[in-house]
Amino acid sequence: MAEEFVGKVKGFESVLEIALAGSVAGGDPNPLDLDIAMVLKDVKDIIDIAKLSRQTRAKILNLDIFVFDKSAEYLGRICHRKECPGGSVDCYVENCGKVKHLRMLEEFVFDQKSFFRKKIEILYSEGESVLLKKQIEVMSALDLKEPEGKENTETKELKCLECGRYFKFTPTEQKKFTKNGFKPPKRCEKCRDKQFFEEHIALHNPGNKRISLSEFEMGFPLNIKGKDGKIIPELANDRLIEVPFRHRPDDKTGVIHDYSMNEILEQQGWEYRPDYLVEFIDPTKLLQVNSRHHFSEGWAWIHGNRSIGIFSFNQENL
Repeated sequence: MAEEFVGKVKGFESVLEIALAGSVAGGDPNPLDLDIAMVLKDVKDIIDIAKLSRQTRAKILNLDIFVFDKSAEYLGRICHRKECPGGSVDCYVENCGKVKHLRMLEEFVFDQKSFFRKKIEILYSEGESVLLKKQIEVMSALDLKEPEGKENTETKELKCLECGRYFKFTPTEQKKFTKNGFKPPKRCEKCRDKQFFEEHIALHNPGNKRISLSEFEMGFPLNIKGKDGKIIPELANDRLIEVPFRHRPDDKTGVIHDYSMNEILEQQGWEYRPDYLVEFIDPTKLLQVNSRHHFSEGWAWIHGNRSIGIFSFNQENL
């Protein structure tokens, strides 16, 4: 099936080179997927190439096509979606779809050294091989005499960060994590399959002086708006509810601390700040001031029939 795909794609004027990469090129008897590297003179045929890729994926599910320009600079992967953008959260990753049907993965950073240090098998080339030339440059920089072949086939034992037990990290999993640019898992499969997600961030002060945390911010970024400036369809009906109260004793009639995504983004927020003018009288007195934040001890994020709790604990001003 790969030969059939190559036979059709090499007929496009923009295609300069096609090669096998990854585990198949390295001679792995049990490859996880099929990786193809493709060099393009320009992207005018990218829509037709993507169409052929989708047809091939119907028979080879784990097909990845890495696209490079004529200088062997990485451009992205051929996307498996018919429309670009496709309306998925994945489509709103930075630079994804900048060139139509070229995909960028949120946690993947292309590593030129890692890619070109491994064996590449040229299937078609219009003149001198761009990929092999780049491979020679990379190998020379790494002081390698020949490309690496088969990948590691040993099972590793890792310690679970949550339960403390050791778990196996198989060669197949290692390939998948390495290919996607992910670090090895920190939790065992049992802890990963829990019905909740928990993340702890601890701050330590190694000195003996008090540190103010009033201006400190941290969090986990998520794209809420798409490139059109509108809320992503998958999040349009989500709600954020203040915990523990939807109502507060000092609320005006009808006020409920239950927000849609649009309300969170567009409405004026508030937070507590120390009232330094009366600090000498009552150092615990706080003022409620306007802010780009929406203040709460915790939040319940509702997404369809699922929810996630987000809570903060700050030793300052307790």
